[in-house]
Amino acid sequence: MKRILFISYFFPPLGGSGVQRPVKQVKYFRKKGWKVDVVSVKDIIFNSFDETLLDDCGDFDIFRTKTFDPMGILYLFQKSNSVDNKIYNGTKENLKSLIRTSFPVDEKIGWFLPAVWKCLLLIGKNNYDLIFSSCLPASSGLIAYFLSEISGIKFAVDFRDLYFLNPYPRFLTPLHKFIGFQLEKRLMIHAEFIVTSTRSSRDDLMKLYGKRYGKKIIYSYNGWDEDDFKSEVSSNSNKFTIRFTGNLYSNQTSLYFVKALKKIKKDNPELLENVAINFVGNYFANEAAYLSDKEFKELIEITPQVEHRVAIEKMQSADLLLIFLSSVKSDGVVPGKLFEYLRSGRPIFGMVPPQGECAELMLEHGHELICPQENVDLIIKNLKKILTHKEYYKLVSRKFNPQYCRRNQMNAIMERIEC
Repeated sequence: MKRILFISYFFPPLGGSGVQRPVKQVKYFRKKGWKVDVVSVKDIIFNSFDETLLDDCGDFDIFRTKTFDPMGILYLFQKSNSVDNKIYNGTKENLKSLIRTSFPVDEKIGWFLPAVWKCLLLIGKNNYDLIFSSCLPASSGLIAYFLSEISGIKFAVDFRDLYFLNPYPRFLTPLHKFIGFQLEKRLMIHAEFIVTSTRSSRDDLMKLYGKRYGKKIIYSYNGWDEDDFKSEVSSNSNKFTIRFTGNLYSNQTSLYFVKALKKIKKDNPELLENVAINFVGNYFANEAAYLSDKEFKELIEITPQVEHRVAIEKMQSADLLLIFLSSVKSDGVVPGKLFEYLRSGRPIFGMVPPQGECAELMLEHGHELICPQENVDLIIKNLKKILTHKEYYKLVSRKFNPQYCRRNQMNAIMERIEC
């Protein structure tokens, strides 16, 4: 029986897209019969929580440590939930980006020492076959590398998102960028194997570091968990329901979608009759402002974050699902929610790079409503097509490819660990 020391900053009770992948990995490691010890953070300020994510993961131990990164420090000073939300959700994105990029490695570097100390105590008591690190943050990879150098235990890194090649701003100065490159290079050289969440990410790493690393890198999509779709839910609304579930980060934005709606409301208001648009999640100040425009008071509803199980039901009961991706350096980005969207069988309108991997997966499953996130004219064109044929989109159901379920996607990782 394998025993794995699993390092993940993002883990329940935190919720959101960054938590789904590591918690499901632990689930399928446990289903394999392996022993898993998880090291994660204690209380931090965050915009998403969901304790139910642990419900079907089986029995395993979680060891939590303090962290001295900005979100951990803010937690120490919070006085109430209202202050929590005001600080985290109310801070402008450009200021958050400045803070995030000002730290060496990343803003979670304050977790390094507490995590290393906790892991060393565990290594002293247990015989581990592998240290498995979930990144980002890249600090988790640094922790795994440091522990491996001290203990001699092999380590692997799962790049849920790319680090040095990340499409969103991550390095404040050339020095920060140099440190980031050197860290990732060491991870590439010394890790037993590397996992990426998309094929494009694997290819990008090979282009940067050389094809000689091809045998070391495997890609494993997020996929969907079939256990989350045990009950089929259909639409129970008389209105044509357009829905987005999850949060919007970095350059993902509803801004151009809202601009398109304004144009349609002005020129063809009849198309929006009997239509309901629902955004489900916790949104930062700028996105909340776009969606809360007084002009759409009766059209757009924001539902605060719900448990993952409920979010799945909301996907299934929608008539049309939305997905957003920036056109800037996002060809290789595939949001985790896409696979759950695909499994729901509901039509998807993807405001994503048309030549990117996300669009490729959509087209593979018969979803052809695709245009750039920033192209208002094309968004209008697609929305008019949808709203003119509401009854068709209400009834249509797309097939899904079982290849992309999470169990199958995890097989590549588990086979690599076994050999």
